[in-house]
Amino acid sequence: MTHSTNDDELALEVINSLMKERDDVKRRFRARTRDMFSMAYFSGLKYMLAFVYSKAGEAVIKTLFQKGAIEEKINDDERAYALYAVAVLRYLKEAETIDVVELDALLRRIESEEPLISAKLFTYLNWLKIFAEAKIEAE
Repeated sequence: MTHSTNDDELALEVINSLMKERDDVKRRFRARTRDMFSMAYFSGLKYMLAFVYSKAGEAVIKTLFQKGAIEEKINDDERAYALYAVAVLRYLKEAETIDVVELDALLRRIESEEPLISAKLFTYLNWLKIFAEAKIEAE
């Protein structure tokens, strides 16, 4: 069921792709990797994803994931949340063959495959956090 992509390689690729972002967006993304990992651990993956979607907006996340760019103006915090959501969606698509962007469908898929996805996704989220901390300067 899983793709040949290694969690660490994909996480590093995601972080490297963010290097073109403005410094403030990168710093906010770095903070999100720490906050959202903890939120997912203590409150669950579904809660964390719903929270991220509430901060960036489903339409923004969907556009960024499908087109790779956002035409509408959003603030740096919303952009950091959207980029984090896209990093999670990219993992789910490439490693778990879950290719859904709409929040309700995504939450149903995660719930139906929760134990297996949780363990793998936490590994990826941890790699994402570690690489963000290593490559993006804190404020």
